Parts: sequence; C-alpha cells; structure tokens
Amino acid sequence: MEPFQLRIRLDHPGQLFKADDISPTDPRYTEYTAQPALDTVREELLIKTLPKDQPVELILELPEEYIQPSTQTQLNEAVHRYLQVENKLDQESFQSRGPVVRRLLVVSIAVFFAIQMVAITIKNLTNAKDFYLTDSLAEGLAVTSWVILWVPVQFLTVDAWQRSLRRRRLGTINRMQVRLIPTPD
Repeated sequence: MEPFQLRIRLDHPGQLFKADDISPTDPRYTEYTAQPALDTVREELLIKTLPKDQPVELILELPEEYIQPSTQTQLNEAVHRYLQVENKLDQESFQSRGPVVRRLLVVSIAVFFAIQMVAITIKNLTNAKDFYLTDSLAEGLAVTSWVILWVPVQFLTVDAWQRSLRRRRLGTINRMQVRLIPTPD
C-alpha cells in the first residue's frame, strides 16, 4: 500500500516541534512558523480518514545544511518520544478527572431529581392568581436541574469522544516515518 504523504517546508528541524518567534510582518511567517509543524500534521490528519494499516510519510523540506545522515533517524526518534509524552499527558489528564467527574455525576443526578421534584411540586401547588410567577420559578428550576448535569455528561460523551479522536490521530502519527529532502530553490 502506498504511503499517505504530507509535505512541510521548514527553515530548521526544530520547527517540527516548537514555533519560532517570528513577527507576522516577517516574510518567513507562514502556517509552519506560526505553530509547530507537528501540530499542523496532527490537524491535517484530523481531516483525513486513513485506513489503520496505511503508512504515513512526513516529507520535511529542509535547507541542505541541516540534512545529515543521522538527522532523519533523530527526527523519527523525536516524533516517537513526542507521542509517548502526549499519550502519557492525555492519559494522566483523563484519569485524574475521571473519579472527580464520576462523583460529580452521582451528586448531580441526586441534585437533578431533588430540584425536579421541587419544580413539579411548585407547578402542582399553584393557583390561578400567581400562576405566572410560580410557573416561571418552576421552569427556571427545571432548566437549572438540567444545567447541573452538563459537566459530567459532557465529560462522559464529548470529552471521551474527542480523546478517542486524539488517540487515533496520535496512533497515525506513530506509524509516520519522517523523510528529509533538500528545499527546492
């Protein structure tokens, strides 16, 4: 299977991971100098849906003075170290928030039902004279009870889904091989 290729032009190998401090008025200011190139690669891979077994090749265009026999090997090793750190940070972040969110979910569900019961009781005990005021209060409490569930439900759905996408992209980057070529004139 032919590798999926991404081509990036850099001024020096360090731009793969760390953005240079370049002013937007500088002619060298591009999407690759404005942010680390590996972030650009990650975003590019987010858009593309690649088969799990398709190889990925990152072609880095560098000035010839930066291309030595060991540079390509060093950059491949650096990409894998970057992935190890990113995966560890992601896993630690998710694991540290998980127990808190699970406890918050239990408390939120209890508070949700308590507030819903108060809202239903207020609606059932209203009379025609003060209906508008009590109906508004009951509706406000009902909405508040749903909002209380927002954070834990978001963590268990949206955040978990985004983490899955991030891990899939990092897995694709893990399959990636860096190849260096001289910058064309």
